[in-house]
Amino acid sequence: MTPSKSKKASPEKAAEPDQPKSEDVPPDQSEEEETEVERLREEVQDLQDGLARAQAELVNLQRRHERERETAARYRVEPLARELLEILDAMEETQNAMTQEENVPDAVSEGQALTLRNMVQVFDRFSIEVIDPKEKVFDPQLHEAVAMQPTEEFPPGSVMEVLRKGYQMHDRLLRPARVVVASEPASETPDGGDEQGDSGPAGESADPA
Repeated sequence: MTPSKSKKASPEKAAEPDQPKSEDVPPDQSEEEETEVERLREEVQDLQDGLARAQAELVNLQRRHERERETAARYRVEPLARELLEILDAMEETQNAMTQEENVPDAVSEGQALTLRNMVQVFDRFSIEVIDPKEKVFDPQLHEAVAMQPTEEFPPGSVMEVLRKGYQMHDRLLRPARVVVASEPASETPDGGDEQGDSGPAGESADPA
């Protein structure tokens, strides 16, 4: 009877070291790493959002400064222009008076007219425009009504007379035009009296006697 042979482990299998298995990694360690990665990702996103906001604020600040600089350059002569308007008014009044006089020397008249034209050209150079609204609809943004006068010659609510011209620089008002505004004429009754009858002036009643 043949004796049985005992099985021995092969040298190759005996020398092979034990390989760690995925199941051997603690589950808490994997979750902690994922949590840390997620936290770092959120911090990076917050930093990127903050940088984008800072860049947008910087662009808006630069644009605002540019608009302020352009506005300051456009209206830099506004205080001086307001002062010169009074001088321009006086020069125009003088010019009108001189045209009505017959004994004014030609040199004086021509010099006055030339000075006035030069001043008007300077105003044009700085975009200072005249507001002369005669026969136009009254605009409270540009006109200053000093009186209302009943009339049939002009539509109600229109400017019938300009007492002092107004001026504006670009889209900014330097001073409003002083005007007289037309209103509807008082209606009359068929017998020739007004709506208040023949009682006399407004607010007074006729004498009962």
